Amino acid sequence: MKKSVSLLLALCLLLSLWSCGARPTESVPSETTQTLTASEGTPLERLIGYLFSSEGAKDLPGLYRALAENAGTSFPDWVALALARTGRTEGMEIYRAALRENVVTRYKNEDKLSRNLATEWHRIGLCLLALGDDPRNVEGIDLAADGVWDRGKVSPLTSQGCNGVAWALTFLGAGGYAVPEGAAQSKEELIRLLLEAQHEDGGWVFGNFDSDADTTAMALTGLSRFRGEPGVDEAIEKGLNLLSRRQLEDGGFESFGSKNPMSISQVILALTALELDPATDPRFQKEGGDPVDALLAYQLKDGSFPAKAGDTKAGGIANYQAFLALAALELAGKGQHLFGRTEVRG
Repeated sequence: MKKSVSLLLALCLLLSLWSCGARPTESVPSETTQTLTASEGTPLERLIGYLFSSEGAKDLPGLYRALAENAGTSFPDWVALALARTGRTEGMEIYRAALRENVVTRYKNEDKLSRNLATEWHRIGLCLLALGDDPRNVEGIDLAADGVWDRGKVSPLTSQGCNGVAWALTFLGAGGYAVPEGAAQSKEELIRLLLEAQHEDGGWVFGNFDSDADTTAMALTGLSRFRGEPGVDEAIEKGLNLLSRRQLEDGGFESFGSKNPMSISQVILALTALELDPATDPRFQKEGGDPVDALLAYQLKDGSFPAKAGDTKAGGIANYQAFLALAALELAGKGQHLFGRTEVRG
């Protein structure tokens, strides 16, 4: 039962999801077509090598083309986002076009992107930002308005628990958007909703369970660009302290009793978003290692990541969450944020 709940949590978290001196990896030049294998390069490059193999691609345009077949779904959206944000942009226009077409097509239906999941707007909006596009004008469709400040006109962001609010704030912060007057919910109200969801122990929860690392990290990522707003700094410190207390002695994390790389990835995303170095911050240095050490210990020989400790085969969700975490570390070493806009040259 715990394993099935953990998988459900991971799916919900990522249906949507800086200079800190974090341990960087070298970036692959975006102007050069890349062909990688799982035995080459940094951990991020090895994971990309696995993706080349699993998607049957020989270069970056080929990888974007393969991913574009399922544009608008979790795995390819997050992978495209991470590729583009780390400068691996050759061929990204292939995915950008496919994703825009997906949005326009889905908007012809009554439910548009989703009847129940506001995080569909947030993930796709974040991906379009990373691809150098404007989520507020997809053939006249405004994903920020429909998915963030006016979502309440259709369905409460809280219908997904605090997940919907956290990712709404991540999208809002990434785009640097100002909420217009007359919106269903102001920026201040969105922040208040997330702060009110924080438990006394400093954490956030999924459903009716106890505070967990994944949801707490996701909430911290959402709050990261709103430091200085009333109550935010205090909430962040309480959340960080909860994560430090919940960290395992090997430097990793677990969710619902299951040790896994996905929880570690979420924490790394939160720490880098808060301009903290997961490899050196004293609160996250345990006897057996830090979060980066713990995540890399999961990487398999083929470059992929398993769903949980003890598995020897790649886990789809684990791969794209690890991809996001490794990309965030690479960008943090350059003083950049994973969730932001990619400038398109030319």
